[in-house]
Amino acid sequence: MRWYRGLTSGQRNTLLALALSIVFVVSLLGWNVWTTLQGRHAVSPLPRPETPSESALPVLTPSPSPSPFPSATPSPTSTPAFEVFRAGLIASEVAEARGARTWWAPPLALVDEDRLVDALEEHYASWSPLDQRAQTVLRAFGLVEVLPPLDVAAQASRTAAFYATALEELYLRSDWAGSLDILEVQLAYGYARAFPDQAGNLTGLMRASPTLDRQIALAAVAEGDALLTVWRHQGVAPGSRQALEIQTTISDAICPRRQGTDARLADLGCLSLELGGVFASALHRDGGNAALDDAVLRPPRVSAQILHPMRYVEHVEPAAPTPLNPELTRGWVLTATDTLGAALIDVIVTAWHQEHVDAVGTADWDGDLLQLWQSPEDATLALWQMVWRSSAAAEQVSIMLAELLPGSLLSGGLRSAPVPEGMPRGRWWTGRPGAILLYHSGDRVWLAWGQDPEAVEILGGTILAAVGSDAAFSRPPFVLSCRVVGQGSAACDTSWR
Repeated sequence: MRWYRGLTSGQRNTLLALALSIVFVVSLLGWNVWTTLQGRHAVSPLPRPETPSESALPVLTPSPSPSPFPSATPSPTSTPAFEVFRAGLIASEVAEARGARTWWAPPLALVDEDRLVDALEEHYASWSPLDQRAQTVLRAFGLVEVLPPLDVAAQASRTAAFYATALEELYLRSDWAGSLDILEVQLAYGYARAFPDQAGNLTGLMRASPTLDRQIALAAVAEGDALLTVWRHQGVAPGSRQALEIQTTISDAICPRRQGTDARLADLGCLSLELGGVFASALHRDGGNAALDDAVLRPPRVSAQILHPMRYVEHVEPAAPTPLNPELTRGWVLTATDTLGAALIDVIVTAWHQEHVDAVGTADWDGDLLQLWQSPEDATLALWQMVWRSSAAAEQVSIMLAELLPGSLLSGGLRSAPVPEGMPRGRWWTGRPGAILLYHSGDRVWLAWGQDPEAVEILGGTILAAVGSDAAFSRPPFVLSCRVVGQGSAACDTSWR
């Protein structure tokens, strides 16, 4: 059947053109499929969620933001025994475990160990670790003079996945040769950690927070929420051996490390993770995901509410001590005003003396204020006002501090002496290194110290004026010791506690 013979020349040309077009399209499609398969490892996969459960809405996946190292990042291969597409499944599972209503997975960048070191350095350059933010306070309390450099190489060697809050990017080690379980736990935490920042902008609140205490509380909310999500994703109960192992795996990745860190402050880098896990577990146990959502949207203001969740639930707010303005001479300048909070007080007292940590009674903490001054000669002066929930609690703290002082603050050469005139009648230590005043009245404790005894005396006079003239007649707790010296008579001595 020569049907085409009946066609005109124009019709024949049209059929020929159609046939050539079909061949071209099929060839182009085949070439695209081949090149896509050849280059599939060069694409940084954004997580694609599975069909969500009733408690989780679909995960939104925005266009990936540029990698911090776009020009230097080669095309990495998949991690051993881990296909990169699995990251998308983990992201979806994490969203379901959290019950996230609005959440999108952060961009995923594949890096080797060296490039993770670079990413950690960039992260810490814009997001200071807690010990660095608290360095002035730690120095004032005699705990550190100069912080050693961060050891990001040691941190990177233990890290398979890391979410940089400052960069809003999740890094995955393409050359990870360790346990696949470690990789998946750290990757799950990275995805989980992005949620509280997106839902409540906790990182932004931390940047704007005026006190260390609130920064610790906000970090504990964010990290505790993420830690609990990973526990639920892994199907383990908070407080179990498996939960503690998972927490250790996560801390290896996210807790900053320093070269030759003082063992007394070794736990400071993981303080918010430790506190947050307990806080989030308590909220979820009593109120489920709704309680966690409330904490993200209306986070605790102080670490005491993290340590004692009922204070947060019952909206218990601490007192706010009034800053003092002593009439100092010789160019003294106020350099810092901060609130330490219950959590950091525990850290400081533990660093001073382990056996006294239980005597602090942070359950009774009700506010504090630290003020620091500096002279032109680089001498320092400090005033720490503490408010406790009862007079008995304040007295216990005063006794505990008296046992630790003066060596914990100013070492060498200080001795107990009578309090100079014009100051509240508390405890007074003086000597070549400086002077320390400890005073307790009612539910408040004042601690003043510095290298210049004259400046400490002026500060003591300001305290006396602030609390009233009756403070001059008050006395700290004392011990009465009597001995029999004859028939029917005794001699008694008093000594200040």
